[in-house]
Amino acid sequence: MLDEAQDPRVIERQMETVKAVHQVVHIIWLMAQAQLTVVEETAAETSHYLDWVDDTVSRLTGEVQPPAILGNVLHIVFGPERGYCGSLARDILAQLPEDGLLGFVGANLTEQARRHPEIEARVVFKLAGATNVAEHEGVAHAVAEEVLRHGNGPHGAGLPGGVSAVMIHYPPGAGSRLKAAVLLGGERTRVGMPPETLSPLEEVLDAAVIELVTGRLAVAAIEALRSEVRARVAAADRARQGCDRRHDQLMTSWRVARQAQITTELLEIVAGHLAAS
Repeated sequence: MLDEAQDPRVIERQMETVKAVHQVVHIIWLMAQAQLTVVEETAAETSHYLDWVDDTVSRLTGEVQPPAILGNVLHIVFGPERGYCGSLARDILAQLPEDGLLGFVGANLTEQARRHPEIEARVVFKLAGATNVAEHEGVAHAVAEEVLRHGNGPHGAGLPGGVSAVMIHYPPGAGSRLKAAVLLGGERTRVGMPPETLSPLEEVLDAAVIELVTGRLAVAAIEALRSEVRARVAAADRARQGCDRRHDQLMTSWRVARQAQITTELLEIVAGHLAAS
């Protein structure tokens, strides 16, 4: 009797299992590829719009100056919402600022952070991230509301109590390396002669600053989604390649086992003839 590991029927069942897994990861790969195209386009449009808003605010109030990072800083970190994206969440957590409060956007990122008590102790809020392009603006508004819920200033300029600045950190689409940007706390140089506006300058500025803050958050949300989808494409592709290699190994084992089975059967036939003669 053949050993179970050398039984062609056992190997055939293993090959069928590998084929089934390959079909699943191939579907994941196809869906991620299709989503990536839409996410890439939306990310480009969102970034272009933010550049326009930032330029508008700069013409009204001057260029923003980096804040003096003194006292407590709130760091809002955007990461993956869903799993099956490789080591993306872990890579992001490895780059967290050493000091300051943390706000996490992304369920998978939050789940990974729970494994680190020293990180969890610094977290002041956790929110869901975007799973598709229709959600990134809603995520931006949810984060803005959470950050400014305890603010004390006009048009989104107020900071939560005890916080000197708010920074956002997100993977810029092409990888897991975090990009940092100032959300609140930077000072702007005054322009000598601001351009004329149809509405009062303060009203225009209020609206522009609100749009700028939510725009930056929207960019962070869509870039985090793009990074997640890219990671999913890569993870699914690695899984497909792994399935292909495993199938090839099993096919080789099956051929060897089948040849051994045929040889054994032939020997048994020959032995039977010899015994009968």
